[in-house]
Parts: sequence; C-alpha cells; structure tokens
Amino acid sequence: MVTQFKPIIVNNHKNVSKEVNGGRSRIKKAINSKIMATSKATIILMKYISIRFPFPLLFILLASTFPLSSYFLSLSLFGLTHITYELLYIRKNIVDKIPKQLVISMLFLLTALVFLKIINLIKPIDYLLIIEFAVIFGLLLITFYFKVKISHGLIILAFAIAFIINPILLFLALAFFHNLTPWGFLAASQAKHKAWIVFVLNPILVFTLALFLSLDWSYFAPADRLAYIMHYLRPSDISPYTVAFFASAVYLQLIHYYYVILILPKLGPQKLTINKFLLTFFILFGVGFFYNFYLWKQVYSIVSMFHSYLEIPLLFYLLPLTTKRITNNL
Repeated sequence: MVTQFKPIIVNNHKNVSKEVNGGRSRIKKAINSKIMATSKATIILMKYISIRFPFPLLFILLASTFPLSSYFLSLSLFGLTHITYELLYIRKNIVDKIPKQLVISMLFLLTALVFLKIINLIKPIDYLLIIEFAVIFGLLLITFYFKVKISHGLIILAFAIAFIINPILLFLALAFFHNLTPWGFLAASQAKHKAWIVFVLNPILVFTLALFLSLDWSYFAPADRLAYIMHYLRPSDISPYTVAFFASAVYLQLIHYYYVILILPKLGPQKLTINKFLLTFFILFGVGFFYNFYLWKQVYSIVSMFHSYLEIPLLFYLLPLTTKRITNNL
C-alpha cells in the first residue's frame, strides 16, 4: 500500500506545484496588465493635461485680458497658415466625398468672386455686396440641388430673410460663425464629442471675464481699435459689452487656428505637410501686417473669403452624413 501510494503523493505535489506556478504566472500577468493599463491611462492623462488642456485655458486668458493684441498677433502670424491647412485638409480628406460637378460649380463661382474682389481693390465696383450675397446664395442652392433636404431649404430661406433684414449683420455673423467650422470638420471626421464646451461654453466665459479683465484697450489708437473690432462688429460706440463680445470672437479665432493647424491634420487618413518655401512666405506675409495692417488686411480678406465661403457648402453637404456617436478628440 505504501509503495502504491508514494507515486500518487509525488503526482499530487507536481500538480500542486503546477497550480502554484500557474497561479503565480496569472498574478504576474494581471499585475503587468494593471501596470500597463495604469501607465497607458497616465500617459493619456498627461497628454491631456500637458498638451490639450492648457491651450483652451491659455486662449481664454489671452482673449479676455488682451483681446486686441491677441487678434492682431494671431491674424498676422497664423491667419494665412490656417487657410492653407484648411484648403489642404479639404483637398485631401473632403473633396472625394463631394460630387465632382458640385466641386467644379463651387470653384467657378468663388473664382469669379475673387476676381471681382481684386478688381474692386483697384476700382470700386457698385453693388459688390449684393453680388457677394448672390454667390453665397448660389453656393447654397447648388448644394441643395445635389442633396435635397427640408432642413437645407429652411436654412436657405433663413439666409435670404437675414440678408433682406440686415445684410451687414449677416456677413458679420458669417465671419463670427466661420470660427466654428472646425466643429463641423470634427463632426464630419467622427471626432466632435464634447466640442460644445470649447466652442460654446468657453466663449460665454470669455465674455464674462472680459467685462472685468480687459487690459490692452487703452494701448491702441482709436482708429486701430475700430479697425480690429470691425472684423466682427459695427458698433455705434465702444462699450464694455462691445469689448466683451469682441473678446469672445477673438477666443473663437484662436481656437479656430489651433484646431485647424494642430488637430485637423491628425484626423484625416493623409498627413498634411507644408514645405519650407510656404513657411517662409507665411512669415513674410505676417511681417506685412506689422508694416501696413490696412493694406494687408484687404489682401488677406480676399484669400480668407475664398476658403470660408468654400466651407459653407461643403459642411452644408457633409454634416447630415454624421449619425454615429463619436469619441473625444479635444
């Protein structure tokens, strides 16, 4: 009995040792997986804190404290750069989703308007504002032809009524809401979750802070102050509420540049790169703003008009396609 029982004991010891070793390996794997998960979570958290979080916070502080300086410097240094990135993003990631006939029609109308704007710099053209509205209205109608939706028709109707009531206010609203277009591109790229905090809640916060914190208003000449404000407003007088609203618009401008230059290039399947020649040109163009802001702003406005009016029908066509719940890319 003893000789028969010893192998069983040995086998039991072997089984127990295997179970112990297996348990240890499972514990090690569990610990390693927890460490990896913790490390990954830490990395993500650090990226969020060190890279993504400070930019909106920084823009809130800059726009509410130094709205005029922030407007001038951001427009001078990053205005043309952000236009180039937006056009590159559209060409590489958006155009393939749009019917070719629609793209050709949009480019034809916008190119014609650009030529008229250039001629207007040399010799003023009568009723140019009405022509500009007709082009925008035509862009919306063409898009509506390619994608008929009741909501699109209502938007076109509202646009026409707004122009009849106050065309100047309509174009100022377009300039203001153009800074929200990255939200639309994020939506089209399935990446807009919680963007409303950055694009809606933060501007309200900037408006409130600017009522008390704005510091650089007295450092600019009255003519310069008015020229900057008229990018977004046509005030009869400059009140604290005018400053606060302008500060909110400047915050959205900063966020707009940030998203277009740093976030959008990472969302598409193709990387967006700018060569050294273009970077040099951007620097020289930015210097021009310091030399003669009014002249350079007129030239910049034509380029800016082309890209902003191009985005209106593109987003008009694309945004209803987005129906999925999307992840956070803020």
